[in-house]
Amino acid sequence: MAETENEIQQIQETTQQINNPVEEAKKVLAAIEEQNRQLVINLNRAEQLKVNDILGGSSFAGQQQAPPKTQNDLDNEQARAMLEGTGYEDIKLD
Repeated sequence: MAETENEIQQIQETTQQINNPVEEAKKVLAAIEEQNRQLVINLNRAEQLKVNDILGGSSFAGQQQAPPKTQNDLDNEQARAMLEGTGYEDIKLD
């Protein structure tokens, strides 16, 4: 009888050793599936942000900014504003 119990115990240990990697693989698979779900969510967010940038006109990448205005440019703008409506708007100020 002790021999049968030994055999049963050996079979149970062997079964546990076989099942342990299977259980481990199931845990890893569940973690991978969760990461994939999160990746899909993040990709959808990134795609929506890109669409908003393109269609919203809020992206300025690659565009050159206007050069800063010099004091001469500011003076000319002020002079044009003063001359507006006087008939002398067409005078060349430069």
